[in-house]
Amino acid sequence: MKIFFSSFLFVGISLVCCGQNPLPPIYEIKSDTAFLQHFSADQWQMLEDKDGKLTLNEVLHSGHRFHYRGAKTPTDTVSQTYWFWYRLKNTMNREARVSLNSVSDYDDFYVSQPNKTWKHLRSGLMNNWQQKDGLKIADAVPLVLQPQEELTVYQRVKNKKPGLSSDFSIALAGTDRVIKRYYIDTGDSRTSIYNSSHLKEAFMMGFLLITAIFNLFFFFTVRERMYLYFALFLLFLAFNRATNIFFAYANLGNRELRIYSPFFYGAWIFITFFLAQFFRHALKTFSSYPKWDTFFISLAAFLSFNQLLTIIRQFVWAKAISLLPDTKIQLHGALLFSSLLITLLLFVKRRDRFYITFLIASLPYILLNIIFSVPVFRILLVGDFRSLELGCIFWLVVLFAFNLFERYNDLQKENAQKSIDNERLAKEKEIERNQLIAAQNETLEREVAKRTAELEQSLADLKTTQNQLIQSEKLASLGELTAGIAHEIQNPLNFVNNFSEVSAELVEEMQEELTKGDPEEAKAIADDVRLNLQKINHHGKRASSIVKGMLEHSKASTGVKELTDINALVDEYLRLSYHGLKAKDNGFNVHLATDFDPDLPKTAVIPQDMGRVLLNLINNAFYAVNQRAKQGIPNYQPKVTVSSKVLPQRGGLGGVEITVKDNGTGMSAATKAKIFQPFFTTKPTGEGTGLGLSLAYDIVTKGHGGTLDVESTEGEGTTFTIKLPIG
Repeated sequence: MKIFFSSFLFVGISLVCCGQNPLPPIYEIKSDTAFLQHFSADQWQMLEDKDGKLTLNEVLHSGHRFHYRGAKTPTDTVSQTYWFWYRLKNTMNREARVSLNSVSDYDDFYVSQPNKTWKHLRSGLMNNWQQKDGLKIADAVPLVLQPQEELTVYQRVKNKKPGLSSDFSIALAGTDRVIKRYYIDTGDSRTSIYNSSHLKEAFMMGFLLITAIFNLFFFFTVRERMYLYFALFLLFLAFNRATNIFFAYANLGNRELRIYSPFFYGAWIFITFFLAQFFRHALKTFSSYPKWDTFFISLAAFLSFNQLLTIIRQFVWAKAISLLPDTKIQLHGALLFSSLLITLLLFVKRRDRFYITFLIASLPYILLNIIFSVPVFRILLVGDFRSLELGCIFWLVVLFAFNLFERYNDLQKENAQKSIDNERLAKEKEIERNQLIAAQNETLEREVAKRTAELEQSLADLKTTQNQLIQSEKLASLGELTAGIAHEIQNPLNFVNNFSEVSAELVEEMQEELTKGDPEEAKAIADDVRLNLQKINHHGKRASSIVKGMLEHSKASTGVKELTDINALVDEYLRLSYHGLKAKDNGFNVHLATDFDPDLPKTAVIPQDMGRVLLNLINNAFYAVNQRAKQGIPNYQPKVTVSSKVLPQRGGLGGVEITVKDNGTGMSAATKAKIFQPFFTTKPTGEGTGLGLSLAYDIVTKGHGGTLDVESTEGEGTTFTIKLPIG
């Protein structure tokens, strides 16, 4: 039975072991004085994190299978994120001072602790400086292991480019050696950033920037684009030249600045395009060789776009395509500078000074870049290329600047000569113009005198016509009042007639009573007759006042202001207007609402003129609600509201406000803007002169020193507001 159980246990353990990869052997630390100690391939295992989302807990407990490099399963793919794990043991009889080495963009180290937890440490070439642990300059995370102490390390590696290099390996660094190299030795030589090479770059940058500024000045002076494109080429070239200084500074303790490297490499996108544009406009290829010019600028745009894709592939998205094949020859430089050379050779027959200087200046720089694009020559020139390139750029910029300065002087002279010629022509034209003006002045004066006489006569006729139109408008308003006045007079006349007939009958009764000898009854009848006569007198005076008001309205204004009861004036014209419209259209019906301030003081106005204003506003309100009523809108109730109130003012009464409001058709903003213009009307032809509101506005503003305002919403109604001073 024991033999059977032992055999069963052995088989189970064997099956479990066969299902797992064997653990990597412990890396024994026998010394910590070496700068780097590389692990052998069987001392660490790896795991691809395809989505880059695995956490330490998932790696430890989710059954993910680590494997040795080169022992991938068929499902393994090239990833940007990998996990590694390995074990360390200090076999020395003293503590071991070693550092975990980072050679990727982003590193996360998880180190086992005695309490069975994991310590998380960060490093990496591109990691944020504030988040990095350990020796940040050296991208190393120091550890101290006591004698015979063992540690397990899980290392998460993430790079922008997928995959691992063929020579990738796990390594430990000696902490003391790292400190000596990166913090002591390098610290003593930090001034190397200002070595001769960097001083040359700095000098070239300053020279390029100054030259670019001068060319921008030339461009804004003469407005020739070749100066603008040359200035932009120099600016981006200066930006690109800062690459070496930038990386030297970044390597001396500021490695997080490397995230900005795409901007320095990206300068070539613009260098290519603006250099090509400069050649086009300097040599004017678009007019001399239009077909070649189209190909040339298309090639420059193509190379710039390909450079953009290259930067995206290197720093952003590794799967971005390249428009040029990957060859040993640098096709970008070869195509660009070969096209520039061909462009120069197209103009080889030209013998002017500008082209010769242009050729001498650009040829060394073009040939150097063409030669350097060939692998054999690139190997030979790799040590001296930077100096040769700086020399060629300096030569190119100096001669170009000299050439462009000469061109600038020539243009200035041409512009000066053009200015002189233009000034001379302007003077000649001015003399001719003066002579022509003198000859025309006499004719013009005669024409002006004749025309002035005609205009004076036209003005007199116009004033006469204007007065006639104004009088016509007044008579038109009087005509609109006729029906209302007739209605108003008819009421008191009816009373007079009725009371007269009753009085005649009472007189007969009184005579009969006197005949009967009943003086008391006759006396009572006489009292009734007296009351009837008083009523006849009252209604007769009422009719007389209506006629007097009509005459006042029809006659010309005296221009004399009188203290007037505004409420009574408004009420009178409201009733007259209503009865006038009712007489013309028996089907017209409107709800009249009044809100008169009983404390309204008498106001100095010209009654005839103010009556015309009120009549016009009220007639317009009745017309608007009548027109809307004819539209057949369900549940629509025409309403006109007339109100008055006292306007307060600090220290006393400020003025009087009269409001005429309707819920009629309203008006649009365009109509409202022209409503007070003479002869403007929205009524059909023959129904309005267009002078009513214009005259009303002048009467209120000019005749009474007040204001006449309008508020209207199309389809909702209109409100006219008169404001008058009391004094």
